[in-house]
Amino acid sequence: MTGTPAHDGADRLTHVDQVRVTYHEIRSPWSEEDRTPQHSLLLMVSPSGPVDLDELRRLAEMIPGGPDYILDQNVHHHSWGADATVVEFVVQAAASGVIGSIGWEALKSFARAVTGGRKSEPPRPLEESEARGWAEQMAVRRFPDLVLDDLVVRRVELREPNATVTLGCRDGSTVTVELEIQDGLIALGAVARDYPSP
Repeated sequence: MTGTPAHDGADRLTHVDQVRVTYHEIRSPWSEEDRTPQHSLLLMVSPSGPVDLDELRRLAEMIPGGPDYILDQNVHHHSWGADATVVEFVVQAAASGVIGSIGWEALKSFARAVTGGRKSEPPRPLEESEARGWAEQMAVRRFPDLVLDDLVVRRVELREPNATVTLGCRDGSTVTVELEIQDGLIALGAVARDYPSP
């Protein structure tokens, strides 16, 4: 995926700093209630190198693992001082009830393909500050009504090599992020939000 172009030359490659995938399981796309995510996973991977965007989209289309899905893609390029390009996919797939296994593994496979299997550092346990940082980023990506200033870290549980971070929100809700870091390049998390009973 990185380095050698997959198709017809270097002109097809774009320098990409980060790829983000939001994976939602939904009942169907036909009503607002059915479009409400049943479960969600977020992936952030940093190839920091040349990427074929057509090939990247082809790989993203393989994530749902079935015929019923919606895939949206956005490319954000920032060139104000330092340059940065972020490619973001939102996948809405038919609910299967097994997001914890099939969705997780599909996202890991996608991430390995994006990074070409390379490792930036040997495997190591997450540090608390790192777990907090990733969890906060994933919470605001998953829930657009949240901003970093709204979040208070309530609890961090480190279970090598994973972590669970519980965040309190200004509106009284609680966000829980189940987090896994792979090879120092890939952050993957299941993100859920609970609201207090009325």
